[in-house]
This record gives sequence, structure tokens and C-alpha cells, in this order.
Amino acid sequence: MFTDRKNPAAGPAPRLRACAAPGAAGGSGTRRDRPVSPAGRAPPEAMKKLGAILGVIVLALVLSRVRDRAVHSVSLTHTADAVQRARGVNALDEKRQLDMLANPAPDPGRAQADAIDRSPFHFLALSPSGRYVTIAGPLTFRAGEPVRLILEIHPALVAEDMPDPLVRQGEPNRPDLRIANTSFEVLADENGAARAVPFRADCRLAPEPSDIAVSLELGGNHDARDEAERRIRALELAGRIGPADARAQLAALNQAYAPNAKGAYRVRAVYRQGRLATEPITLIITD
Repeated sequence: MFTDRKNPAAGPAPRLRACAAPGAAGGSGTRRDRPVSPAGRAPPEAMKKLGAILGVIVLALVLSRVRDRAVHSVSLTHTADAVQRARGVNALDEKRQLDMLANPAPDPGRAQADAIDRSPFHFLALSPSGRYVTIAGPLTFRAGEPVRLILEIHPALVAEDMPDPLVRQGEPNRPDLRIANTSFEVLADENGAARAVPFRADCRLAPEPSDIAVSLELGGNHDARDEAERRIRALELAGRIGPADARAQLAALNQAYAPNAKGAYRVRAVYRQGRLATEPITLIITD
């Protein structure tokens, strides 16, 4: 150990160690002219590039998650609304609502188209276009207009009076007795008392399987017309008027003829002498 002679109090001088040659004494040398980052870390420029790349990747992931969440939320909202609507209206309620739209409640005093009468035997009015309409009040006709109605009968009630649909064409079948078993009652109000009035009813089978089409002439005008025609024919046969005069008088009679007499009538249909009967309807005949 050596002591600084000029300054003995300074203590012993530090030991000096010679640099070993590379590979000598089993060690490895290190060049002092190449800087090495502590703990083997990369240079600052490489760290900055790596940080920028990681930042871009993280931002892309965040934006992708935000977009997926927004789209998923909208889809769930619409799906929930659809499920809620489906649960709120069942099939029966939907059918009832459609029936109400297709068949609105009739207004008093008017015949409503496409409505349904639930009674098994009833009258329906017939529109000029041929559509069936329910009767919700008095029906008004002019004296010269035909009174056309439809008798709607439940098929099960008249099945025995109709031909058997299962019988083949050309084979014997039972006759159709619906028209023969249908009759009518026509009453007029005279001084507060109902009285029977003359009428004519022409019936034929309607397009619907169990229905009957009815044409009425009310009030007895047809009887007066027939009587006038008989007188004209008698005068022609007696030679009191010529054929040309007879044709002219008959043409004038037919032109002036009105099938219905002015007044108010209550009409009811009866089937098989009272086995079935409709509710009376009111028909008003004007000039």
C-alpha cells in the first residue's frame, strides 16, 4: 500500500488494473467506443415507433368495439319492439279487429253492406249491383221500383227440402221444396190497426246454396192492372175497338203501371207454416 507523500492524510491511492486483452484470462472484452443502453434496452427511437404502432392498434380495437356495440343496440331495440308487438296482440284479437274493420256496426235506419246477420232465417236487401246488405231499419222504394229481397236460410234448417248434393248427376234425387214451403205475410197500418193487404211474391233460387231470391209487389196495383187489361181484351173481342186501339191502350196501361202502391208495409216470411219465421221488416213505398 502506498501513501501520498505530499498529503499523507489523503489515504492510500486507488489500485490500478490493467485492461486485459480480448479473450484473455477467459473473459470477454467490451469496446468503450459503442454505447450500450442499460439493462439491454432498445434505443429511444425504436421505443417511439413501437409505442406509435401499439397506439394505432389499440385505437382501432376501441373504435371497432364502439361500432359493434352501437349496431347491436339498435338491432336489439327493433327486435324487442317486434316481440312486444307480437305479444301484445294475439291471433284472436287480430281476427276480431279485422272483422270490425270489414263489418262495421250498422247505423240505425240504414242498410249496411257486407254485415252479418246471425239469425238462422232473415231478410237481406239486394243492392243494384247485386250485393247483399243487412236491413237495419225501414227500406224505402219508389212505387215504380221492384222490391227485391233475399231470404237467407241456414243450410242445416232446410237440408231435407234440398236435393242431396252427394247424389250424382242423372241419378234420382229428392225435389227442391224450399220455394213451395215459403210464404209471406204483408200488413199495412190503417188508422192504427194492422190489416192484411194484397201482394204478389215471385221466388226463385238464389246463387247461394240455401238462399231464396224474392221479388214483391205490394198494395194490389197488380190486381187493378190485370182487371184493366181484361176489359181492353174484352172490348177488342167484342169488336168495339180495333186491334191498333187495343195495343195502344195496353201500352199506355203498362207505361203508367206501378207495381207498388204508396204506403208503409210490414213484411214477414214464414217457412213450413211457422216452423221458421223472419223478424218483420218495414217497407215504405213513395211516389
